[in-house]
Amino acid sequence: MNTTKKQDRLTLRVEECADLLGICRSAAYNLVRQAESSKGKPFQVIRIGNSLLISKKSFQEFLETNGLM
Repeated sequence: MNTTKKQDRLTLRVEECADLLGICRSAAYNLVRQAESSKGKPFQVIRIGNSLLISKKSFQEFLETNGLM
């Protein structure tokens, strides 16, 4: 059983990034795949099997750098 609270996690799911940016899920997947192929820029992406996870810290830095927070 996973007892880690959502706010305590170190990563975000693609759907959570989409919600934060106010974009559709497919646009978020495109953004995350672009970030994954550019080796951590603009934010770090972790692939575990078929799952894509985004570093919460690097995503927040991306948002701040682009004036989105």
